[in-house]
Parts: sequence; C-alpha cells; structure tokens
Amino acid sequence: MQQIYGAIIELLDVDKQYITAIDTVLGGSSQHIVVENDQSAREAIAWLKKTNSGRATFLPLSSIQARSIPAALKARIQEHEGFVGIAAELVHADAKYKKAIHHLMGHVVITKTLKDANEIAQIVERRYRIVTLAGDVVNPGGSMSGGAQKKKSEFLIHKRKRPAGNNRYTW
Repeated sequence: MQQIYGAIIELLDVDKQYITAIDTVLGGSSQHIVVENDQSAREAIAWLKKTNSGRATFLPLSSIQARSIPAALKARIQEHEGFVGIAAELVHADAKYKKAIHHLMGHVVITKTLKDANEIAQIVERRYRIVTLAGDVVNPGGSMSGGAQKKKSEFLIHKRKRPAGNNRYTW
C-alpha cells in the first residue's frame, strides 16, 4: 500500500519574511514527494512508468538522511550579526516531515545580505550553501548567483493563500 504524503511544498508553512529565501533554497526540489518508505516510492515510480505519467523524485522517510551543519560550526556562525538561521529551522511543518525538511534544507544557511553570506562562507570554509533573504546564493566552493527577481511572483510559496492576520502561508 502506498503511503504518499505530498510534495514538500504542500507540507510546509513559511513565515512571510522568509518566502524568497525558502523558495530559492528549495527550487525544483519543492516538488519532491514525501512518502513513508522505499516500497511506497517504488510503487509510485512503477505507476508513473505504467501510465507514462512522467518522472518524480521521492523522499522515503524510512531511508533518507537528514543533513545538518556540525554544532560547533553552527555556534560560530550564529554569532555573526547577519546570520538569520538554518533554512530547515525557519519553516513550520508536522514533526513527521522533519527528516525530509532537514534532508533538503538542514545544511543551508540563511543570511540577511550577500555581504553577510560571503563572510559566513569564509567561516564555513565554503562548504555549505548560503542563501540571503533576497534570494542571492553563495554556493559551496564559492560561486555566487543572484540578481533581480521577477516583479510578478511566480514562486510556488507565493501562490499559497495566507489567512487574515497570519504571517504564515498555508494551503
């Protein structure tokens, strides 16, 4: 029996101030599908093949590994005034999906500015991805990407509805 929980983007709540950063962190992985175990993933893949319905990436909770930044290193970067948080710790979701969230975002640092990102990249010896609140990125190894965002939001999280008086976006 398949135990499919949904695309990772459907399982998250994101505070308004982090939307651009989390959209950037997730990118195409926002559509990765969380499932209970390998068997569920195999069955779903077999169905996709049988029905010629395309491809998908599955995150079996029983076998994926959460990623993280070592505690000592995290303590060092938390002291930087431009440090905002670890991406996985800035989103809200049912505890059941914590492993999938940390698999995708537990090793990504969020900073206020690109200058902060460059400084933190030096501290972590350019081993981790760093994303700014504006969506600029310093990749492991040192390459950077960024620029203007489209005026009309095309981000998946932006398309979600936010209840009145709530700063979190939900489905």
